[in-house]
Amino acid sequence: RAQVLLARGDRSRAMATARTLLAQAADKLRDRPDDQDLLMISSYSRAILGEREAALAEHRRAHAIVLARKNLSEAEDIYRERTRLRALLGDREQALQELSRQLKLPGSLASDFRHDLAFFSLWDAPAFLAIVNDPANNVPLPFSPGNSPAPAK
Repeated sequence: RAQVLLARGDRSRAMATARTLLAQAADKLRDRPDDQDLLMISSYSRAILGEREAALAEHRRAHAIVLARKNLSEAEDIYRERTRLRALLGDREQALQELSRQLKLPGSLASDFRHDLAFFSLWDAPAFLAIVNDPANNVPLPFSPGNSPAPAK
């Protein structure tokens, strides 16, 4: 909800919502300090509030927790959230670099990012538009070599 408000230009309500979400997440994290979902809520809330270092630290902590559990799929999902976090923090160049990197990975489509509220601050950036509108970035990559088309002869 805070991201929706921020994208709509209602910064004061977005900040109030982020503060409320952060307080709720912090309260629950006291009992469940290793809950990666709560850490990500807290991380996004901190990003909206402009708490750069705390937001990035909580993201790294959530990633480390799922890696320690050897949940590689969820670890990859959380790692990929870094792009959204960078965009919310206003780190435009880093977000664009990470977005370009992610679009070279299986399971990534530019269309997934085109309307993602975390990227609202980039929607009018020529570099973002070039990335998400590039036809090459909108072709699904195979998830495994077995799904790859046969090589041309």
